[in-house]
Amino acid sequence: MAKQIANTELVDVVAALLVGRASNDYFDTADKYAAFMTDIAKVICDHCGGQVTSVADNAFGPWLVGISGDESTPEDGGIWQNYDAEGELFE
Repeated sequence: MAKQIANTELVDVVAALLVGRASNDYFDTADKYAAFMTDIAKVICDHCGGQVTSVADNAFGPWLVGISGDESTPEDGGIWQNYDAEGELFE
């Protein structure tokens, strides 16, 4: 029988991979971590609006991934509205 994973457990897994110690266990290169972070952002965009405009990287300190609004993004910014107050989803 397959493992059944609850939504709260899935949050724990993703958090451990993005910001916890598990990232060191599963991503042996920065490129693999960047691909994972970018893919997570794409999944959110696919379901909540927006589009990934740049691959995740840490060239300026913290890991960042670029998100822009598109036709599927609510006018108020949707799920992204409370993040990066200085950035703009729509240009």
